[in-house]
Amino acid sequence: MSALKRMRESRRTALARAVTEEQAIAAAIKKSDADFVKSYLGVSCQDWRSWKNAQTGVEYILDLISSVDLREADFQTCFDLIDETSGKAYHESVAGWHPEVKKEEMRSPELRYILVKQKDDPAGQVLGYTSLMPTFEDGRPVIYCYEIHLREALRGTGLGRRMMELLSTIAQNIPTIEKVMLTCFLSNEAGMAFYRRIGFQVDESSPKERKLRTKVVKPDFAIMSRRTSS
Repeated sequence: MSALKRMRESRRTALARAVTEEQAIAAAIKKSDADFVKSYLGVSCQDWRSWKNAQTGVEYILDLISSVDLREADFQTCFDLIDETSGKAYHESVAGWHPEVKKEEMRSPELRYILVKQKDDPAGQVLGYTSLMPTFEDGRPVIYCYEIHLREALRGTGLGRRMMELLSTIAQNIPTIEKVMLTCFLSNEAGMAFYRRIGFQVDESSPKERKLRTKVVKPDFAIMSRRTSS
């Protein structure tokens, strides 16, 4: 095969792959919550909705719900959890803290939430959550973890690991998905250590230090990723 033919074949292959990736992401986004769970969680995690705190014996329920169907009270609790757990890091960051911008991001229609509530709690209070989106990052199909936040009493219990495992399961079950990705403030040393323990590494797309004439500009966040096993 000539070099020209190889180049054309390579382009056709790349185009076909791009079309397949676009279709897979679009299909995942269009699914109802019930179909999303059935397609990407139900087969691998039949008991994914149940979690028991081994330290206290308290049982919790996890629910997946699209941003457009999130109750206003639950939305506000999710927002308050960001301020509670990461507000200081946001305020000290270069980008700063912009509540309305964050709320607009949280309402992105492609975003889905996995909410944590105590079983049999009549108030149904959200005690933690993660939010995720099938999307493209640097042209590659990924599951992006937008947020993961837990009340203080649930940190260090294994629940955070469980929630990230669910994201990995979703990523493995959506055709063409290559990674789970997230952003973490470098000042969040506990968070960075947690992500590394569960197999995340600083992604090649993460911003690097930039040397200017009079100073070195250091990023205040890292983009991290973990490849799927499929």
